Amino acid sequence: MTPPPRWSVTTTRKRFGILLSGLSLLPILSITLFPSVGAPSETLSFWCVLCGDRGLADAVLNVGLFAPFGAGLALANGAGFAWGASAVLSGLIESVQFLLPQRFSTFGDVLFNTVGGGLGAYLVQVFPVLIRVLRCPPQWARLVALAALAFLLSSALVSPDLPDGDFYGQWT
Repeated sequence: MTPPPRWSVTTTRKRFGILLSGLSLLPILSITLFPSVGAPSETLSFWCVLCGDRGLADAVLNVGLFAPFGAGLALANGAGFAWGASAVLSGLIESVQFLLPQRFSTFGDVLFNTVGGGLGAYLVQVFPVLIRVLRCPPQWARLVALAALAFLLSSALVSPDLPDGDFYGQWT
């Protein structure tokens, strides 16, 4: 009788990557393919990158939305595949958004979605190095952490204790 096959680290990593990328598709598709609430404040061109009232906020949200997807694909198939799949998925989503009411496609969305997937893939590659540094940090890192801890504790200890109810203060 042959023993049951054992899972290797590679198999477990690949399965976790597939699970992570699959689960991260749910918020990506639900946020990007349903009509948005409210009328836009202005009409944007497709070639717009950081335009509109919320250009920077949209860019940061797009990067954050696609980072788990890229991390999962990098675990399963490598960083190059994660970059490419993020770009293809983003292009498909923005193409579908042309047909949806109250959805607007911009080149900036494709760009920042792809950057988000690539950032997730990069973090997967850097994470083992970070773990090694955190287990045995160099001397300068210990000093920086100690200084940050002292700053946070002192700022918490000298914070004002305002009375309950209305409080009026003035400069003079």
